Order: sequence, then structure tokens, then C-alpha cells
Amino acid sequence: MVTDTKTKKSRKFKIALIAVCAVVVFAALYAGAIVAYRRDTSARMVVLDPRPPHTQDYVSMLVKTRTVDINGGSIDMRVIFIPNGKFLNADDELTEDLHFIATTSTGGVERVLPKGQFPSPADVTVELAGTASDYPWDRHTGGLAIAISGPKVNGRNQYVPIQVSFSGDIPGIDIGAKLMKEAGVDFNELALVVQRSPVTKVVVVFSMVILWLLTATVLTMVIAELLGHKVEMVLFPFIAAVLFSMVAFRNALPGSPPIGALSDYLAFFWGWTLCVLALLVLMIAWVKRLPPRESRSPKT
Repeated sequence: MVTDTKTKKSRKFKIALIAVCAVVVFAALYAGAIVAYRRDTSARMVVLDPRPPHTQDYVSMLVKTRTVDINGGSIDMRVIFIPNGKFLNADDELTEDLHFIATTSTGGVERVLPKGQFPSPADVTVELAGTASDYPWDRHTGGLAIAISGPKVNGRNQYVPIQVSFSGDIPGIDIGAKLMKEAGVDFNELALVVQRSPVTKVVVVFSMVILWLLTATVLTMVIAELLGHKVEMVLFPFIAAVLFSMVAFRNALPGSPPIGALSDYLAFFWGWTLCVLALLVLMIAWVKRLPPRESRSPKT
């Protein structure tokens, strides 16, 4: 009796220890996920170009991402202007006419920022180059050249010192920007890189693992039936349910990947094919194991 009591206490202690360890590990993972989210959010707002040195007269420009269409290959951005120094009076109005100039792969945009008003934002669209079918490891690039000029002197633009900041806060997508400014060039060129966020990649990989596990479950059941076990009729609706749920599961992936994406070739096409073949094999085995039909002699 004493030995049994000690054994039970030891078992309870092990179970409690495992439970505590599981809670600690889950809490650590949970906290790590929150910290990663905070870092990812704060990293989406960056100052690309510091305030111009030796002058208080400049214009700050915040390039803010509005929408991204990765499948369509474009990104819509809004440029917000904040004049400083001599360009802004006490009534928050421009003291002179300014011109916003933007150049993208789709063409040029020129916008007048009229004197006597606070400058309203300007919208620009940048074309992205990349392969969307590489989802979720696709990478897309684009470029945007921007500048602000004042009144012309002797027929030439007089460019205004600017400060450039960038905000790419789009859930599920990582948008990086780097300022490519060459010496002697008045335009500031932004090199944009658009990728799926780490969370999106983790979700897609996890979904592919789940799909392979479901496919392996179906194949194991069918193989067991072929080895001589009784063909259970419940397997037919089970496999059919798994097959059709895969379609909804795939369409629910973040970012709505196009048909024929890399994730389809790595998992989903194989899962659909193997489950359909398993259902056909199971049907053939069931038909072969049907008992012979009893022949009935005609009544005399």
C-alpha cells in the first residue's frame, strides 16, 4: 500500500511538472509573439532622409502606403507635405508657390502646391516588378523619385531642401524603403521592396503541414482497408469532407494567392490529387468485396 501511494504521488508530481512547463513555454511563446508584433509595427515607420543641415527652411514629406495589389503589381501611396521655416507663415499657409514632382515607372506626376494654402496630399501609383506566383516567398520591387521646386529662376527649377519619411503599415505585408540619393542629383529616389510578412509565411507553412497531415491520415486509412480490414462506409464521407475542405482551406490563406502559386505545387495540388486517388481506390476495393448477388430461379 505504501509503495502504491508513493507511485501515485510521483505520477501526480510528474503530471503537475509537465503542466507547469507547458504553461511556462506557452507564456514565453505568447510574450514573444506580442514583442515580435510590436517590433514589426514600429519598424514600418522610418525616417529615410534626416533634416537638411544648416537650414531651417525645408519641406518634410511623409510617403505613406495606402494599398498594395501584389497580384496586380502596383502600390498606391499618399505623399503628405509639412513645410518648415520660411515656406510657412503664422497662419499655416504657404508663403510661395511650390511644385511637387514625382517620377515612377508608370510616368510622371506634377502637382502645384499653391501659395496661401496649406498643401494638400498628393497620390501616386508605383508599378511593382516581381513574380506573385512565388507566394508566399515572392519579392517585388519598385521605385519612386520625388522632389519639390520653388519658382523658376532664369527658366530653371530651384529645388527645395526636403526631408523624407516612409510609412508602410499594411497588415500581412512587409514594405521596405531605402533612399537612393546620388551626389549632385536634386531628386530623392525611393527603392521599394514588398514581401509577405513573417507571420504570413508562418501561417502558410503551417497550413501546408496541416494539409500534408490530413493527406497522410487519409492514405493511412485507405492502406489499412487494402490490407484486409473491413471497408467502413464512414470513410467515404470523411474523405470527401477532407477533399472539399482543402479547397476552402486554401482559399482562406492570407493575401489571396493566385491559382498555381508555389504553395499549390508544394502541398495543395498533391493533397487534392492523393485524396481523390484514395477515394477511387477505396471505392474499387468496396466494389470488389461486395458479396455475389444471389441468383433467383424463375417461379413456376
